[in-house]
Amino acid sequence: MYNKNPLKSGSIGISICLDQGCCSKVFLKKDEDNMQSIQIYVNERECTCQTTRQAVEMFLRYIKFKGKVIIKNYFKLPISQGFATSSSGTLAALIALKEALGIDVDHGIIINLAHISEIMCKTGLGSVISQVYGGITIRKSPGSLKYCNVEKLTSDKYLIFYIVGREIKTRELLRHRVTNYQLGKVLLKIFLKNKSLRTYIKLSRRFIFELKVHDIETLRLLKRYEEFTANCFGNVIYTITDEPERFENMLTYPYIVTRIYNKSLFTSL
Repeated sequence: MYNKNPLKSGSIGISICLDQGCCSKVFLKKDEDNMQSIQIYVNERECTCQTTRQAVEMFLRYIKFKGKVIIKNYFKLPISQGFATSSSGTLAALIALKEALGIDVDHGIIINLAHISEIMCKTGLGSVISQVYGGITIRKSPGSLKYCNVEKLTSDKYLIFYIVGREIKTRELLRHRVTNYQLGKVLLKIFLKNKSLRTYIKLSRRFIFELKVHDIETLRLLKRYEEFTANCFGNVIYTITDEPERFENMLTYPYIVTRIYNKSLFTSL
């Protein structure tokens, strides 16, 4: 849900952190004329990357740095398919920038800047917090660090994703955020009574079918394979398993095998 204070805005729900995140490299050049420029690349292609750019701009203003900043982000997972690459790229860029500058900045500032940028750019509502905590995060209340109520579960299971079709713009879903939030509250309450991955898949499927934004082929596959659910922001179906080889090559679409990543981004969390 949105709030006048972006730090209090966000979503409730359950997210799973994956072991294939973002690798970020930062190159700096100070400018004696106090000029500032930011260039961002994703897998060696220059990118607008609105969420990352805004967070970096806010960070540079905070530390009063002027100069040229080049950020190179590398992803193994597909962009714009519901893998929360905007938030992982933003967090990775801010951490890499802090390290390149050699300065000591509280991790709460980095998290809040990434969260604010995600909210303002409408590229997500809870991905930053989920990636910060790692594992299986249950967001019981919206907002950034100070405001959210998060419960974390851990698991060593694998996920196998099949890329079925087109991306789904985040804004498509955010237009119906009130309806989605109310449905999410109902499903979250059910999950909290039985916190299992089987329950997660079942409730996630219900949420996807209620959204009515996925392609016909995605929904057809979900109806056929009850052990699968789908990414909210992409036509990507997946299941959670101890034996990913059982599902490899089951479909003709490209697939990715990942594992749940249980570590928190910052050791003090």
